[in-house]
Amino acid sequence: MEHARPPSELNINGIGGPLAERIIPLKGVCVIPWSYKNITYNLKFAIADMVCASILEYKSCEMLGLVKRIYSIDMSNYDDVFKGLGCLPGKYRIVVDQTVAPVICASRKIPHSLRDRLKVKLEKIINCASEVFHGKLKQFLEDLDGVENYIDDIIVWGETKEIHDKRLKALLERARQINLRFNKDKCRLFVEEVKYVGHVFSVKGMRADNEKIKAITEMQAPKDGKDLERFLGAVNFLSKFIPNYSKIAIPLTNLLKKDNSWRWEYSDRNAFKNLKKAVTSSSVLALYDPSQPVVKSVDASHEALGAVLSQKRSLLLLIVFELNNCKMNSLTSYTVINNMKEIFARFQIPSIVITDNGTQYSSRV
Repeated sequence: MEHARPPSELNINGIGGPLAERIIPLKGVCVIPWSYKNITYNLKFAIADMVCASILEYKSCEMLGLVKRIYSIDMSNYDDVFKGLGCLPGKYRIVVDQTVAPVICASRKIPHSLRDRLKVKLEKIINCASEVFHGKLKQFLEDLDGVENYIDDIIVWGETKEIHDKRLKALLERARQINLRFNKDKCRLFVEEVKYVGHVFSVKGMRADNEKIKAITEMQAPKDGKDLERFLGAVNFLSKFIPNYSKIAIPLTNLLKKDNSWRWEYSDRNAFKNLKKAVTSSSVLALYDPSQPVVKSVDASHEALGAVLSQKRSLLLLIVFELNNCKMNSLTSYTVINNMKEIFARFQIPSIVITDNGTQYSSRV
């Protein structure tokens, strides 16, 4: 590379390609000493705001001290919430059976026959602890706008950077008040896309996490009911993104019924393949806009009932339920439509119902 006019630009004399003989505006220039075979070279590096193959990625530039992220919030003022162990205020009351005498048992090996039962019991205790923590933390954060938590995962969002920063500052102040501590290495600050509760949220909406999609597509064909339950459990988590999910999965869900013996026939293999394909082509769900009416498209058949929520042709949510035999006679499109209208009217959400079951069922709420 060589200097060109004006001084703030570089003329790249390439052998070929889209960057050949182009004038590129620079954000900055630096000289870094590099050693190779005991010889030190002073190499000039340029920072440009354009899409191209980078010589040094962001992390390398940060480690070399070439780039420093500047936050609108001075995070150094909140170093204390990223250090040490926290302890939420209050006490958790554990009721002890007074009729049972306390006993101190020495460490001992667990018999093989009791290991599975003990594991289930311990996991139940641990799960209970996480639920208590989740409830307590939610209680401390529930009055903060744009702040949500699930167990120990906390997300802060805002329609604009100013709103986001204001909400983040409120969370950091609250964390200081309640003695809550964060792991700085696991925090992602000021990003436009974030993974949260198994989904990816961005300015475009909510979509399925690619890691979960990959895990499903790499699953082998089930060999028994337990394998099938694991597969359907993983896919069901992403069912909100899959049109006609219940209809596609019917052959597989029928396999899990008590009266059916295990088999793996063409229809089952085809449903397994189609679900994998549907997961990889899943939709992006739009973010809800309170100022716009919600369009509810609903329908039902002998096998399933469902509803689609949308705004301005943007998909908000897919709701699909499979009907078992005891519900087929009692649930109809009419009941589905009326229930949906009731729910939205209760929360005073402006909405439009669209159905092919007749104009008497369509309405504006």
